[in-house]
Amino acid sequence: MLNSPVFYSGTVNGNGVFISDTNHIYFVTARRNLFSEKAPYKLISKQATLSFYPLNVFSDTAERISIDVKEAYEKNFIKYDSVNDIAIILIASLKHNNAPSGKPDFYPFVLKSEAAYLPTWLNERSEAYNEVEVGAGVYLFNYPLSIGLQQTNQFDYQRPLIRRGEISGKYKKLKNIIIHAPAYIGNTGGPVYESRYTAQGEKISLIGIVTGPIPALGSSNSPNLGSDYSIVVPMDYVRNLMKLFK
Repeated sequence: MLNSPVFYSGTVNGNGVFISDTNHIYFVTARRNLFSEKAPYKLISKQATLSFYPLNVFSDTAERISIDVKEAYEKNFIKYDSVNDIAIILIASLKHNNAPSGKPDFYPFVLKSEAAYLPTWLNERSEAYNEVEVGAGVYLFNYPLSIGLQQTNQFDYQRPLIRRGEISGKYKKLKNIIIHAPAYIGNTGGPVYESRYTAQGEKISLIGIVTGPIPALGSSNSPNLGSDYSIVVPMDYVRNLMKLFK
């Protein structure tokens, strides 16, 4: 889990995670990191960089790969959900079908592909919306670019921070998850993990992608203050997009 967060740097900065199935590796992020916020959704970046720590977030050096986002989109390697704030890029196939440790065979739109290993989360270790338990603990990973005073070097903005929280509720109408853990500007697209204790010990499952905070009303009756709650798009929608490639 500690090597899973990915920093997406394009026209808009955000977060994401690598997910693998038997044969492929996908980069999953919030749709707003790749496309305009309102329909008709238009690509906002021609190129982007993905930064990550293959061993864990405490590694000395980050790995980076560059993506020609425009080419990937034109060749139909990007899928997005028009209703939910989620998008994925199919970036590599897996040699020897040995996920997650198989060597990635990057597609041509990956411009810099020196990374021999991508820290992917197995799709089979994810939970669907109906499996998520209200009251369970969560781990939230993000690169929070909008907190602190960058000029004072209070912390390393090139590394993700981890937060713990709880699953506060599930909204069946929109089929989303509400967590008690704050998210900030630049956090969108980061992975959210459920922590549940069983007879075998702690079970960690990827339950979705954070898409932003739930605002609190300010004194002028405007939603300009952040609350301690955030919205998570469940893995069901990610899996639906993965199926479109097949």
